[in-house]
Amino acid sequence: MPPQLLLDWLGTVPGDEQAAILRMREKILGFDTRIKEEIESKKTIRYQGKGKSIAEFCFYRQLNKPIVFVWLPTPRSLVFEHKKQTIARMRLWINNGNVTYAGHISEGLGRMKLESEWDAIPGEKRPSGLIYSLSYKSFSPVDITIY
Repeated sequence: MPPQLLLDWLGTVPGDEQAAILRMREKILGFDTRIKEEIESKKTIRYQGKGKSIAEFCFYRQLNKPIVFVWLPTPRSLVFEHKKQTIARMRLWINNGNVTYAGHISEGLGRMKLESEWDAIPGEKRPSGLIYSLSYKSFSPVDITIY
């Protein structure tokens, strides 16, 4: 049974997104019996195994919805074959019940937004020189098909 905190968060999102997040939670917990679900605060639920973080669900009050983070290879280390794979905290964007984008956000909720989210912000309020790249410095995530 999911923690009540997660169920409360899910009450604010569409049904397809609720189902996707609950499926992710089940897959995470079903991967290994040593994975533990811990409520860290009213804003964070962390999943850990063997002393390392595997996933994190955080509630983002501004968007009024949970944000999903998982530890995956970074897009940059996947694209460049000569690079050693780097595992990092990746935010997943969920649309219509499917993961559509991923972006490397090392801490907090990050500054990364979808292009449509940046377009909704008036030009004078956007950071100057938006960077689009495969690194954590990018202001936009990568399409999930890279994975």
